[in-house]
Amino acid sequence: MLPGLAHAQPTTGPAPVFGQQIFTPFAVMTQGTDAQMFSAAALLIAGLPGHRMLLNCNIPFPVLALTGGLVLFLIALQAVLRQFDPPCPP
Repeated sequence: MLPGLAHAQPTTGPAPVFGQQIFTPFAVMTQGTDAQMFSAAALLIAGLPGHRMLLNCNIPFPVLALTGGLVLFLIALQAVLRQFDPPCPP
């Protein structure tokens, strides 16, 4: 069990059921590993070449942030509009 979750207060609703299903496999997968080292390695692997590419292509950071926000907005809009799709024929 994760140390932070051992003293957590019980909640109502579906959170305890879903929490048990989500946190237990995660705790098993990361037991005995140094998750901070994996996170730092992933950040360096993605961050250093990404920063170099932004500099080489002369892309300012606000443009990158705006583009990322636009992509996330379009993904969310697609998820919302999917409910209005006609049902698939059998």
